[in-house]
Amino acid sequence: AVRKAFAGTAEAGRRGWSAGRFSFNVAEGRCATCQGEGFVAVELLFLPGTYATCPACGGARYSEETLEITYRGCTIADVLAQTVD
Repeated sequence: AVRKAFAGTAEAGRRGWSAGRFSFNVAEGRCATCQGEGFVAVELLFLPGTYATCPACGGARYSEETLEITYRGCTIADVLAQTVD
């Protein structure tokens, strides 16, 4: 339902985007740096590797272009970060 709402916006329509574009599981919608994970592996010499928030998407998991579309003033990452309360 959330992806359909974003696909139904005027801007998404102008760009020809369907609901699938608003998934971080497809190449078109996800951040290319972290592949939609929201974090990247950090390899450290002589220390165990760790993970850090993706520098490209800031942990949002979506591409910059996908995050340009807003619904009621929020990006899809904003909406998915909200609580149900």
